[in-house]
Amino acid sequence: MPATPKPQSCYDTLLFGGGLAGCILSDHLLKAGRRVLLIDDPSLSQCSRVAAGLINPIGGKRLKLVWNADTFISRSRAYYQSLADQYQKPFFHPRPLARLLASLEEERIWETRSTDPCYRKWIAPLSSIELPSEFKGETKGFAIPHSGYLDTNLAIDRLTENLKARNAYLASTFAYHEISVTNHYIQFRDHTADYAIFCEGHLATRNPFFNSIPYKPAKGLIGTISQPSSSRTATLSPSKGASTPASLPKSHDSRSPIILKQKFIIPRHDNTLCVGATYNWDDPTDTPDRAGIQELETFLNQHFGSRWQWRSLKAGVRPAIAGAYPVVGPSPEHPRIL
Repeated sequence: MPATPKPQSCYDTLLFGGGLAGCILSDHLLKAGRRVLLIDDPSLSQCSRVAAGLINPIGGKRLKLVWNADTFISRSRAYYQSLADQYQKPFFHPRPLARLLASLEEERIWETRSTDPCYRKWIAPLSSIELPSEFKGETKGFAIPHSGYLDTNLAIDRLTENLKARNAYLASTFAYHEISVTNHYIQFRDHTADYAIFCEGHLATRNPFFNSIPYKPAKGLIGTISQPSSSRTATLSPSKGASTPASLPKSHDSRSPIILKQKFIIPRHDNTLCVGATYNWDDPTDTPDRAGIQELETFLNQHFGSRWQWRSLKAGVRPAIAGAYPVVGPSPEHPRIL
């Protein structure tokens, strides 16, 4: 029997989801000469836009080295540099990172981890970087000299603009029942492609093509606080606080370290400080919750007193999964859907 003919005006790939993963994958496919259409509903999950963009090879309470850190971090930094060259604007901002141990349990774990040769290329003594005055007394921990953060919003904006300019972007809602699968192609409305790739983040929990994946979404709050402008003190609330102490690091200085001690403080290039993050396993919404706000405010008050001020406070839902490994590959029932 002859193969079913593929409709005309087709693509190589349809991608669903316009966060960081969808935009970067679309960009790679376009540069490889593929015909791509990214379908994105901007009203859905904004996790990528909320994310701090921190690149850190040693993460979590267990201080585990990120899976394939050597490969992934070097390739990601090379890619972000290529974007900087293309758009004449920095996307990745290098910063040293001070990982401060917050408990006896973390100290015990690190005593074992630090003897592993795989860790040695990433770390340096804590004394090798200049800590801000609020953390000068910290002696338990280590430095990661070559860390930093990605300006996620700039990356998404520029990549989306490029997709639009190349007629490779469609802002639209989509429903799974609108996607039909044959042995030879995928069809979504009047668009056809060889493959469909979903980059939906935590929304994949309701995707019928991947309902066997054990996602455990985790909501997180991240805020930015102002650099010092005065010494006034104010009552704290989700939208109002007070100014930061003058000893906080200057964000535009690439030598200013990221602080990671249960929560992170990232000195940003725009002269603000990014603070986060919380974990909430029971509320998969993008609305900041009062418990999370109080958790961040307690952390800020502990280290900076009452002299700081919110500039923004946002929530996003991480597509978390056990072991923190990525999920990549075809649907078991439909190999043309990934």
